[in-house]
Amino acid sequence: MRGARDCSRETGRLECAPHFRMRSSRRLSALGLARALRAGAMQPDALLARGVAALGAQPAWLGPLIEELFPLPQTTWLGMSVADLADRIESSVAFGAASADGHAPTIRRWILRFSSMHPAPLGLHDLLLPQLDHTEALAQWLGVSLETLRWFTACPPRRRHADLQRQHYAFRLLPKRSGGGRLIEAPRSRLKALQRRILDGLLDAVPVHEACHGFTRDRSVLTHARVHVGQPVVIRFDLMNFFASITAAQVRATFQTLGYPAGVAQDLTALCTLLTPEPVIARLQDDGWLDWHQARCLRSPHLAQGAPSSPILANLCAFQLDLRLAGLADTMGARLALRRRSRVFRPGVGRVELRPPCRVGGPNRAGGRLHRQSSKDLAGKPGDAAARLRRGCQSTSEFAA
Repeated sequence: MRGARDCSRETGRLECAPHFRMRSSRRLSALGLARALRAGAMQPDALLARGVAALGAQPAWLGPLIEELFPLPQTTWLGMSVADLADRIESSVAFGAASADGHAPTIRRWILRFSSMHPAPLGLHDLLLPQLDHTEALAQWLGVSLETLRWFTACPPRRRHADLQRQHYAFRLLPKRSGGGRLIEAPRSRLKALQRRILDGLLDAVPVHEACHGFTRDRSVLTHARVHVGQPVVIRFDLMNFFASITAAQVRATFQTLGYPAGVAQDLTALCTLLTPEPVIARLQDDGWLDWHQARCLRSPHLAQGAPSSPILANLCAFQLDLRLAGLADTMGARLALRRRSRVFRPGVGRVELRPPCRVGGPNRAGGRLHRQSSKDLAGKPGDAAARLRRGCQSTSEFAA
């Protein structure tokens, strides 16, 4: 704390240290300049004119800064956020030289642009998605007032400590056949209606991995089972805490990938994720249902097991994981089929070594820990899946990130 702020003996107040003030003003200037540059076209003359209007003058470093940052590919420019452009400005040589004397450039005029959707990447650009350029458009599309939308999306951390009657979710614990319990976090009727609207009007139009069968249109448990009919070996892997392991950051990145502005993506994420209230976590820990890792997942914004929008969002957020599993299945000569939290292999002639404990994916990516008790060779016993893959191993590749 002393490194950022110092106490003034004369006034008795906390005052920012010089280097802390410099860092804050430098970032503020970079954000103001980034907003000005993003407010229009990418032509050099237009960029220079907006930079001059924001700074109130044409400093010698502005031209070299624009030459250093541009040109960018059109798709990169359209998909770049103000924060991303501000990061590039701060790290540029020209902007660093402008701040070398200890005084960051001053923004004289803030130039803003209307919020709008940006193009989705190739393969998703032709989806028929609702046009939601700003939060008010989102509220109109959901059929609620802006105040009501704010009531659902404004979730400060102190809400976790509020009474359960004031929560947007109802909580119950269902026992598992294998032991332990499954926490169901079911949204109350009004929030559930909004999540159903997001599912039917937006998420259902987004394709998932071709191997997905769970909670996918025109597919079911029956189509999943047909993939493995008549096979001598079928191996199923379950992921621990699958829904709770999918964070709000992953959900927000999914909505932004579909082209929605940062503010709209944040509101959609807030409608589809939650922080488990502290009384619920404390009760589960007292009863021995949670370990520290599960409690940490529940204390962070995550998908709710019980919300209608969670299964499709889980499939979309785990797309990278499913690509890696499909690659693993291909090296094994196996076929992959995906349900909600189960990944099922039908091994062929290929062999691969599986060294438990294993982690599918990696830190900050869609993935999770294997549930060894419910991962099984469906022709054998629970826990035999790893042994089945290890027997007769010819390679040393690991099933891990």
